[in-house]
Amino acid sequence: MANEAIGKADLTGKPVELEPMSAFDRKYIHMLVKDEVGFSTTSMGEGQDRHIVISKGDYDISGLEDMDTPSSSINE
Repeated sequence: MANEAIGKADLTGKPVELEPMSAFDRKYIHMLVKDEVGFSTTSMGEGQDRHIVISKGDYDISGLEDMDTPSSSINE
């Protein structure tokens, strides 16, 4: 899942939102992506909607909540 999201972020240059997941799974994804040079992760949302966004470089995700999630989701 993380590798697929990294590939999509690399190809499009846009942040990729993953599906909501548990805190344990989010931590695992953060750790995996941390080792990929040029990519970063951020957790967004609250409660059961908390999910990870994988970005290439220092992409500004401040306006991400305005994005159409299905078009930027890894599960297209």
